[in-house]
Amino acid sequence: MKKDPTKSLIYDQKAENEKQFLTSSGEGTDFGKFTGRHKLILLLFFLAFVVMVYGVIPWRTWAWQSPPGGGGFPEMTANFLFFGILIGIVWAAV
Repeated sequence: MKKDPTKSLIYDQKAENEKQFLTSSGEGTDFGKFTGRHKLILLLFFLAFVVMVYGVIPWRTWAWQSPPGGGGFPEMTANFLFFGILIGIVWAAV
């Protein structure tokens, strides 16, 4: 397709896609200002992974194992569900 783009199945949509996704400078899209809400959502998204990693590490010291370690799929599912709902609430808040 690189040699002859006209053979592409979606070649007829090329102009429409470029108009929708490229700015007037042709260097990409304009996403607007990076607000505090965006920063909070990004922080919550990062925190979800930190909590997941912390929860699945089998923490062992001496002869006992602390409760946070040894988490499995149900715990990871609950983690992502919780943070997904929380991020959705933050995003919907105006």
